[in-house]
Amino acid sequence: MALSITLVAMVALLLLRLYSLIRTVYWIQTYGATFALAIQDLSPDKRNLENYAPMYDATRGAFFPFGVKSYRLHRAYRRARARGRPVRAVLLFGARRVWVLWFLAPAVAVTLALSDVIAGQGLSNLQKALGLCVGILLCACMTTVAAEAAFSAGAFNSWAGPHHRFRQSVLADAKIIVGSALTTWIVASGFYYFAINQFGGFKKINPNAGELELIIDSVRFGLSTLVTGTDAEPESVGGKASVLTIQVTGIAYIVGLIGICGSLLVGPPDEGVTKQAATRDEQPVSTSRPSRRTVGAVGAIVTFAIAAWRFRNGI
Repeated sequence: MALSITLVAMVALLLLRLYSLIRTVYWIQTYGATFALAIQDLSPDKRNLENYAPMYDATRGAFFPFGVKSYRLHRAYRRARARGRPVRAVLLFGARRVWVLWFLAPAVAVTLALSDVIAGQGLSNLQKALGLCVGILLCACMTTVAAEAAFSAGAFNSWAGPHHRFRQSVLADAKIIVGSALTTWIVASGFYYFAINQFGGFKKINPNAGELELIIDSVRFGLSTLVTGTDAEPESVGGKASVLTIQVTGIAYIVGLIGICGSLLVGPPDEGVTKQAATRDEQPVSTSRPSRRTVGAVGAIVTFAIAAWRFRNGI
């Protein structure tokens, strides 16, 4: 009973988190250029929450539940500290940490992998179905993060800034890329471990293997399925659904990485181009750098080639 409640709670929380991520991607696509233009004149030391919040509000970034990059939650925490409300500040601080995907996703993935231990017995069909939903939602969240990376590259020529409130630099982008890649790997490994234990039928995994060997296989196939599409050849329906979800997440991250690398190679947008995107002016603006359509076409060709190679090698 406790496990069922935990799984239902994780499904609800991940649905809410996924909705927030989708809204963030929509905000970047719709208002990213306007926001970038609004902060253009801010010096690096003034690019903080106090100066960003009015701009978030003006560009409809205060959507449910906590707005762009959970800035409403962060702002409420800072106000509670400033007004001397320690209990409220502690609760908001904890909520901030739980809401951050780099903490939430690994915690949920580990909980999912240890579902047998939590239950103290074998899982029922309902619990297996709920666990499968949790794994799919985890991968959906990470896939949306990859979409955020691609749209951020198009709007800001960076993933780290400006809507992350980080200083825009190659190092900042590298940190986020590495952190999200490791998080996705943990998610894939936990999902694999759950699928192996609950659905079985993987040709490349020894059914009589010990716990340590199963953990190693989960981590190994989690990485290979994300990067190359090479899986453990599942035969059960649950195993196939799990592996397919992980493969889609891997493709999404490759596309996002191509977008970021392309934006870094192209360089920051010209002021005229940014103003044109913000005002949706149809008049052409002359620029010395490659057009967005050219970069997008190259990215689409490379993405198609990678997807075809992955399909040939196991998807």
